[in-house]
Amino acid sequence: MGLSIFKYYRTWFVLGLLAFIGIYLLYPQLELILFSLHTDDAFPTLHNYFEFFNPTRTYNQALWHSLWLSGTAVVTTTCLGLPLAFILTRFQFTGRTFFSTLATLPMIMPPFLGAYAFHLLLGKSGVITRIVMQLFNLHAAPWSIEGAQGIILVQMINFFPYIFLSVRGAFANIDPSLEEAARDLGARKRLVMRTITLPMLLPGITAGALLVFMNSMADFGTPYVMAPNYPVLSTFILQQKVLGDYPLAMTAAVILMSFSLLYFFLNRFYVSRKHFGNSGKGVAARPQPMDKPWQRWMCTIICTITFILIFLPTSMLVMSSLTTTDQWTTTIFPTGWTIDNYVHILAHAYDPIVNSFLLAGAATIGNILFGIVVAYLMHRTSKGARGLLDLTTTLPYALPGTVLGMSLLITFTQPHWFTGGHIVAGSALILILSYFTRHTPFVIQSVNANLQQMDRHTEEASQDLGASWWYTFQNVVFPLIVPGIVTGAIMSFVTSIGELSSTILLYPPSWPTISIAIVGFINDFDIGRAAALGVVQLAVVAMLIFGVNRLFGNAVNQAMD
Repeated sequence: MGLSIFKYYRTWFVLGLLAFIGIYLLYPQLELILFSLHTDDAFPTLHNYFEFFNPTRTYNQALWHSLWLSGTAVVTTTCLGLPLAFILTRFQFTGRTFFSTLATLPMIMPPFLGAYAFHLLLGKSGVITRIVMQLFNLHAAPWSIEGAQGIILVQMINFFPYIFLSVRGAFANIDPSLEEAARDLGARKRLVMRTITLPMLLPGITAGALLVFMNSMADFGTPYVMAPNYPVLSTFILQQKVLGDYPLAMTAAVILMSFSLLYFFLNRFYVSRKHFGNSGKGVAARPQPMDKPWQRWMCTIICTITFILIFLPTSMLVMSSLTTTDQWTTTIFPTGWTIDNYVHILAHAYDPIVNSFLLAGAATIGNILFGIVVAYLMHRTSKGARGLLDLTTTLPYALPGTVLGMSLLITFTQPHWFTGGHIVAGSALILILSYFTRHTPFVIQSVNANLQQMDRHTEEASQDLGASWWYTFQNVVFPLIVPGIVTGAIMSFVTSIGELSSTILLYPPSWPTISIAIVGFINDFDIGRAAALGVVQLAVVAMLIFGVNRLFGNAVNQAMD
């Protein structure tokens, strides 16, 4: 009876969800496009686009810079994440678990915070820069990370976990019998790697590359901190908004959205045209001990580089948070230590901390409820409706934060019937809507992955024995999707806490967040307090993930694979 009622209302549920997505996601993007086609004298017109691509202007440099940086990020993160995943998946050695955990740590650090840490480390007055200048008696810094090279370095460290986790999961799904059969037939290891292993890894590589490209195109904080004079689309949009040139800002946002969606659909099309079937036994390969010198050397070099690149920036934040500007000027290390920065932020930056948790918490609750409903409907509805729901609910992650921010800003500065006649812009609700919209895919995809592993006959058997649909969902379905809910919720909450690209466009003055407060300290050259607030943010997120792992048996790490 319960299942019949659900089937009866299923179509209306799907239509309602699609209407909700259309109003709060697609409609703002349409408003953004229409606004970009508007001038004081004409509508519709392509004048703003001709102005953007005018060869006598420098506006279009932001587009080419963004595309070049995103492509470079895909290459550099693959070069680091692929061999690291290979080592940590295929070989057994002391510290393997430690390095596997360490490789995921950059995911909990907001990109702009990582950029700030590298600036303290390798900038003109950075610790390593001063050490090298003193060792070689140099009067000027031997390098500069202020520019594209700095952005490339920071994005490589911040985004390589996407490649690492995707490829590690792909490695775990490769049946070792396929490679063993090829070697038994006389194929050398290089040939096996080229013809069997790498093709089987392509789904993981392309999935990770998609996440890296999207995050790089959307990255606002890294260019803002590392290269304020190197224009990219994300910072260009904010600059034009501040200057009051809204038509040009909207035009740049549409262009950024267009190239992001183009890469998104090309990636999906490429994966859909390839066949990655695994016809082996379905048993993952066990890590093997390293018995050759080259294996030990490769492991040592790659793991050491990874440890240095991840550990040093974090340690710099901690060190900077325990000193003040007047205690650390020309010396390599601070001349004194203090906890005054932490005392100050707990006394005077309390509001941004509370605001961040309230906003992220409200958005995450919405993500959980919406994600469970959408994922369950995708699991129980027709193939066509499933594909439509999957596409429309995945699109938000393909939209850069600055694009989403501008579209919400232009849409909700006016009252609408679906906002109850209220103006949402300028309130905390606009931030909650932004976080909710952008991070909904986390919960949906995580829960959907759990549902795909569940045998549908289990649910049907419960109802055949007389259980209602609601009782079956509570006692059969829900316990099985808890790991996916927890994983998606943590990813949504952590990402919302560190969100800057849309926040800096939308936040009301009465609702500053941690990210906004840190940017304010950086702009005031208050290094110690900016670092202290960043350390507090990282510590809270790390404790949250640790607590969830203890409660749910590492559900987060398992689901991320």
